[in-house]
Amino acid sequence: MTPDASSEQHIARDRDARQAPVAVLGLGLMGAALAEAFLRAGHPTTVWNRTAAKADRLVAGGATLAASAAEAVAAAPLVVVCVADYAAVREILDPLGELLDGRVLVNLTSGSSAQARQTAQWAGRHGLAYLDGAIMAYPQAVGGPDTVILHSGPRASFDRHESTLRVLGGKTVHLGADHGLAALHDVALLSLMWSVLDSFLHGTALLGTAGVGADAFQPLAVSTLETAAGWLAGYARQIEEGVYPGDDATIDTHRAAMTHLVDESRAVGVDVDLPRFLTALADRAVADGRGGDGYAALIEQFRRPSATGAAPDAAQADPDAADSASKQSPAAFDPHTLLAESRLGVLATIKSDGRPQLSPVTPFYDREAGVLYVSMTEGRAKTVNLRRDPRATLEVTSADGWAWATAEGTATLTGPGTDPHGPEVEALVDYYRRAAGEHPDWDEYRSVMVSDRRVLMVMTVDHVYGADIS
Repeated sequence: MTPDASSEQHIARDRDARQAPVAVLGLGLMGAALAEAFLRAGHPTTVWNRTAAKADRLVAGGATLAASAAEAVAAAPLVVVCVADYAAVREILDPLGELLDGRVLVNLTSGSSAQARQTAQWAGRHGLAYLDGAIMAYPQAVGGPDTVILHSGPRASFDRHESTLRVLGGKTVHLGADHGLAALHDVALLSLMWSVLDSFLHGTALLGTAGVGADAFQPLAVSTLETAAGWLAGYARQIEEGVYPGDDATIDTHRAAMTHLVDESRAVGVDVDLPRFLTALADRAVADGRGGDGYAALIEQFRRPSATGAAPDAAQADPDAADSASKQSPAAFDPHTLLAESRLGVLATIKSDGRPQLSPVTPFYDREAGVLYVSMTEGRAKTVNLRRDPRATLEVTSADGWAWATAEGTATLTGPGTDPHGPEVEALVDYYRRAAGEHPDWDEYRSVMVSDRRVLMVMTVDHVYGADIS
C-alpha cells in the first residue's frame, strides 16, 4: 500500500467517525445538551422523548425526531440514553426486544454502582453492549474541551465509538471494565465538590459575622485550595502504602485546631454541624490510637461504616411498614428529646483494665450542637479514665423508668483552672448558663470551680439511640 493510499484511508475513517449516526433517548436539559453536541459535530442524530415538543429546537437544528423509542434505536448503532433514573431506562428499552441486539448502549443516567451493574446484566440478556457513564458538568458545558465524561464497561465497545463519545467532552475517560466504576467515581467526585463548597460557604458565614464579604474571602479560599490540592499526591501515596507519617502535622495537632473552629462557630452564632463532624472524625482516629499519625490516616475512619449509617432507614427497608408504624404512633419517641430534658444520668467511661466505670452525673445536652456537657472533678475515676481514653457513653431514663436514651461519643476535658476568670472557668460558667441560667452569685461560683478543681467534659455525640417500652 502506498503512503498516499494509507493517508486516504485514515481520512475516510475519520470522516466516517465524524458522520457516525447516533440516537439520543431523553431530552431533558442534559439529554438535549448531548444531542446538540452531536449535531454540532456533524453526527446524524435521531432523538426521542415522551414529550415530543421538547425536540422542536433540536429538529430545527437538524435532528430527526423519531415517533417512538423503537424507531430511534433502529436508526443508529450507538444509542445514548439520559433519563430520570435506571428504572425509566428499562421501561423504555425492555419492550424493544431483538431490536436491541448488536447495538451499543451508553447510559448517562445518574444512579448507583449497583444499578449500573444490574443494568449491564440486563443489557447482556438483550444482546446489548453496555457502557455506563457519568457527566461531570452542567448541561451548558457539554461538548466543551475541559468537560469530563466518565465511562465504564467493555473497552472494545468504548474504543469502537470513542471519537463519537469524545464529542461530548474533551476529557472523556474510560475507567475500566467494571460497569460500576463510572457511578462510583461520580459520587466520589461529587463528595469532593460538596465538601469544598460547603467549607467555603461555612467560612463565608463565619467571616460575614465580622462584615467580611464573600468576594473578599474568595481569593484566599482559592489560594488555600490550591495549596491543599498540592498535598493530594503525597496523601495518595501514603494511602497506597498504608503508612501515615506525621511529619508536617499530626491528627492530634489538627484536632486541637478543630476545637477552635467549633468554639468560634458557636460563639458567633453560625451552624456548627460541619465543624462537629470534622472534630468527631478526628476524635475517632485519636481513640483508635492514631493521634500521632498524619492526616491521611483518617482514611481508616472513612473505610468503616458509621454507627448511625450501619442499618438501613426504616422507610428504605420497608416503606409500607414504616408508613404503617407512623400512622399507629403519631408522636414517635425521640431519644434526643429525652437527653435534652434529663438532668441526671449515668456516664460510662473505660477503666485501664477495659471494664466500664459507671458514674452518676448531671448532664446538659445541646441538641442543636450535638454536644454533651458534664461538670466533674479532677482526679476522680471518670476524669482519669477520660484522659487516658476519651470514649464515653451516657444513659438517661425517664422519670417513670419506661423510656431510655443513650449517647455515645468522644470527650475532651477543659480544666481545672487556677484563675477564677481564666478560660477554664469561663467554660464552666458558659456550661452553667446553658444548663440552668444565671447563677445568684457568679463570684462564689467561680471561686468554687477553682477550689474544687472542676473540669468540664465536652462530649461530641456520634450516635444517639433509645426506646420507650411503656
